[in-house]
Amino acid sequence: MRFWLDKGVDGFRIDTVNKYSKRTEYADAPVTDPRWESQPAPEMWCNGPRIHEFIHEMNQKALAPYGAVSVGELSNMSGPSDVLPYVRAAAQELDMVFEFSMIRLGTGGGFGPKYIYQPYALSKLKNHVARFQTFIEGTDGWTTVFCENHDNGRAVNRFGSVSTPELWATSAKTLALWQATLTGTLFLYQGQEIGMTNMPRDWGIEEYNDVESRSFHGDAVRSGDKQRLAETMHGLQVLGRDHARLPFQWDGQAKNAGFTTSDHPWMRVHDEFPNINVQKQSGDPESVLEFWKKALRLRKQHADVFVFGAFRHLEEQDEKRYVYMKECNAPVAEHGTTSSARKRALVVMNWSEQVQKQVDVLHLLDCGEKQARLLLSTAAAEEKPAHLGDDLQAWEGRLYVNFEGEV
Repeated sequence: MRFWLDKGVDGFRIDTVNKYSKRTEYADAPVTDPRWESQPAPEMWCNGPRIHEFIHEMNQKALAPYGAVSVGELSNMSGPSDVLPYVRAAAQELDMVFEFSMIRLGTGGGFGPKYIYQPYALSKLKNHVARFQTFIEGTDGWTTVFCENHDNGRAVNRFGSVSTPELWATSAKTLALWQATLTGTLFLYQGQEIGMTNMPRDWGIEEYNDVESRSFHGDAVRSGDKQRLAETMHGLQVLGRDHARLPFQWDGQAKNAGFTTSDHPWMRVHDEFPNINVQKQSGDPESVLEFWKKALRLRKQHADVFVFGAFRHLEEQDEKRYVYMKECNAPVAEHGTTSSARKRALVVMNWSEQVQKQVDVLHLLDCGEKQARLLLSTAAAEEKPAHLGDDLQAWEGRLYVNFEGEV
């Protein structure tokens, strides 16, 4: 680590950070799923007896002397109470971690059924997000915001909709609104900012390079179970790690989408690169890329409420609408004066392809119609701004606030 720090790097994303200390009594792992020869047994190889000792040593001998930032990959955690010891400032271990309970939604487990897709309700996703938005409140810990990385399928396929080009664009913007308004340090994965999608469904297993995908598919073939094979291939089409590893799509007219001039890139370039690429979206006010830029400017401009604000879960059991409040106690500027009113932002998203009824915006923001305003919407820029009570169109997202500030 010091080798790279001496070269000027600012910090590290540390892989598998809770797997460096393991139990050494070599006890048999419990059989928790008799269908499979391999058993998960994370209690044997995660969060071992000396893990905090090791990470603290890494901090003190490498990270702290350089003022370097650290973000650890933290998997197989039972809940927020197990995560907090890694990120408490007083512990002097890690600045923040990637906790995977939300991004692992849809997977079938750690071993045999991992890539047999498991449908889940929106309320389950909401619950995971809420837990890891609020667990730092009243503590000296910190959290991260992410919904895509190199080990998972593309977010717009998993959490949004790609059934039509219109829904692809709208849902990708709604996911951007969601991520840009959550508390914590936001990590945006390459390709997410232009709405890159999973491989086409007609690509065969020969296009998958990931050894894990190939292994799970091979196991399904050897089982002789046609249903298991079909379910595994479907799961790989949604969850496979290779989707996020395709060449980045810079240019819709260049060889290999502008990623490389080589005749043999690491993986085949996505068939949709002429339609989804940076060049096409740059400067287009309706594009996913320009919406991300707008959302990130707002996040930076109002960091007190979006980056550092308290998260309050609303409409928890609604399976179509995703609604939450962000708030802080900073003074609110109004007409040249300041007040001690609580600064609030209300995020309202339609997480479906059907029109949904609007929530009572004024009641939730606890203000009059003159104080509430629409700060950001995924609706087309040239359309009339949504009224507070207008129904939510398919995959539409809106951000309402009761404080001063411009888009």
